[in-house]
Amino acid sequence: MQKLLDKVNKNSYIKLIGGMNARVGNNKFLNIVGTKEEATLNNNGRKLTDFCTFNDLKIMKILF
Repeated sequence: MQKLLDKVNKNSYIKLIGGMNARVGNNKFLNIVGTKEEATLNNNGRKLTDFCTFNDLKIMKILF
């Protein structure tokens, strides 16, 4: 994903949509994840939050 994101114009709006089997927990840290999500954080969730932190992205509503 990082290689693809690096090719995107930095002034563009970006939406990454997909399951990614990420459970990101409900701890609001670094303004990436809100507090209304489930409590569990798994390995894919850590990877996703690291990716979002590095790229200044936000995780929006993960429960459907």
